[in-house]
Amino acid sequence: MSSKASQHVSVLCNEVVESFVYPGTLLDLTFGGGGHSKAILQAHEKNVVFAVDRDSHAIGRAQGLIEEFSERLHVVKGRFSQAGSFFSGQKFDGVLADLGMSTDQLKGQRGFSFMDDTELDMRMDVEAELTAAEVLNHYARPDLYRVMRDGGIGPRVIRPLVEGIVRGRPYRTTAEIVDVIRKVIRRDKEQGSHPATVVFQALRMEVNQELAELRELLAVLPGLVRPQGRIAIISFHSLEDKEVARVMRAWAQGSTVPARLRRGGEQPPIGRLLTRKAIVPTEDEIERNPASRSARMRVVEIGEVSHVANGGLWAG
Repeated sequence: MSSKASQHVSVLCNEVVESFVYPGTLLDLTFGGGGHSKAILQAHEKNVVFAVDRDSHAIGRAQGLIEEFSERLHVVKGRFSQAGSFFSGQKFDGVLADLGMSTDQLKGQRGFSFMDDTELDMRMDVEAELTAAEVLNHYARPDLYRVMRDGGIGPRVIRPLVEGIVRGRPYRTTAEIVDVIRKVIRRDKEQGSHPATVVFQALRMEVNQELAELRELLAVLPGLVRPQGRIAIISFHSLEDKEVARVMRAWAQGSTVPARLRRGGEQPPIGRLLTRKAIVPTEDEIERNPASRSARMRVVEIGEVSHVANGGLWAG
């Protein structure tokens, strides 16, 4: 594990701190550089944070923080979708999940950035099997279509992009796939975005199964929170934000239970939305940290959910 200090700047840090009620025991499901956990620990001397991250490098970089708050900060390596098993029977006053990439990962020569010529890895958990190279070199056309569509690639671009990827096989480095992307997707002059930005995002989401992980997490989250406890989720991708918004609205309004979990037809409301619209960074924060510009945070307060067992709660 890396001992180098984290360079990551956590987004919406003040807004995160203000979203919870203190003192309390909180769960940070995406520990990353530890910025949010540190801010919560500093917000009240009696706050306790349990944190999860599947990136062993992130945990290694945070050893100084872990030692500084050794009595109040407890970090577990694993996927956030495993929270229901990690903390079975335990209830928290607040739960936070920041679904974005960290600066440390982007600069870590692990294939996340198209700016570096490195091996096509993109694994957040270095012990996982699937890599970006495996996706690009071995996925069939229909699977590549799905990956690009789910990752946000426009329908007019998907077909030529997939055909270009298949023709250019095999790939070993990020530079090789960037060359293919440049030939297919023109740079957006208005936004100034590199044509590889969304493609790399789509590949990263597939390698790390980010949408599936999010859906599994949402299915168990309310069961981890005490009555009047709060859940805050920060997303950076429109598909993730839409999923979070949809499920939180279902928690607040009540909805039909999926057939596999139906116990009497209708699911009653289990909480209330505290954010009618997503919380976004201020102009000052975006100026200081341009990476925050697409962040969206939604917060919900959970009521009594004892009628549904922890680990089996519906997700809308």
